[in-house]
Amino acid sequence: MSFQYYLANIGENRQKLIRGNPSDLLSFSVFEPKKLEWDSSRGISWAERLLESGFSDFKVISESDAIRFMRN
Repeated sequence: MSFQYYLANIGENRQKLIRGNPSDLLSFSVFEPKKLEWDSSRGISWAERLLESGFSDFKVISESDAIRFMRN
């Protein structure tokens, strides 16, 4: 499955990394830096936020940028 990666600003200079396939809401998940893994339990919620905003409130990033974000 091919994913797109997004950065969401969540205030206080904090960001969430989200990945998913825009044509499949069930594919969305959020990167949890403390666990170093993807969490899909709230993925649909983030997918709905993305769709409602028209993707304008989120920054689309490349997979390589997502990997750099995960390593920081």
